Amino acid sequence: MRKLFLILWTLWAGLAFLLVLAIFFPILALGLTFGGKKSLKAMHRLPVWASRTLRPLVGVKIKEYNKSIIDPQKQYIFVSNHTSTLDLFIPALIIDQYAKYLTKSAFLVFPILGYVVKNLYIPVRRSSKEDRAKSMKTMEDVLREGWASLVIYPEGTRSKVTTAENTFHSGAFRLSIRTGVPVAVFTTKGANDLMGHNNIFLRPGTIEIYWEAVLQPKGLTEENAENQATEAKRLILERLAKFPST
Repeated sequence: MRKLFLILWTLWAGLAFLLVLAIFFPILALGLTFGGKKSLKAMHRLPVWASRTLRPLVGVKIKEYNKSIIDPQKQYIFVSNHTSTLDLFIPALIIDQYAKYLTKSAFLVFPILGYVVKNLYIPVRRSSKEDRAKSMKTMEDVLREGWASLVIYPEGTRSKVTTAENTFHSGAFRLSIRTGVPVAVFTTKGANDLMGHNNIFLRPGTIEIYWEAVLQPKGLTEENAENQATEAKRLILERLAKFPST
């Protein structure tokens, strides 16, 4: 019975996604095609509005803790743990700033999603050293221009669970030190319960977001990037340790 419910709920979520897509994507495509650079900032808001429209339709609730440490008027590099496909949508539900995502280039092969990723975000082919360097340069330029924040998952890919053995890559923290933009660390709990690693089924429920700290880069050099990555990892693991089932 539970499996049947998950199948039916996932089908409903898919239909809701297509409905929201049908409403927002034509506006996005028209804005990007005819609006030029002036409309780019506004077009970045459309995926946010689409995600926030979709969220209640698919029965996902968000609870945030300690968000007062985040200034909605400031620029950040947002980092978190990465265990669920839902992590693609979570930043749009909780981040008020204009934000670009670093995302894998594999999404470019999908007709609609690929169009959005290509035009609004920063795709990277992780297996290519040249492509990684290019994406780092693009992200650095975005931060120096000052109009957008970034969302980066330091683990690089989804895992079943974030553990001490998981590698937190230092790229986000090197960018922070180079540009002076602080890193905002948040822990995501519960997303993998609703739609886990390599799981196509979605169930309704609550995702909890714990805003852990803002790591300031002032006075640091790139030699300190690994230490900053380690600190972010420590904060997230310390939080998750309070919930053994996560």
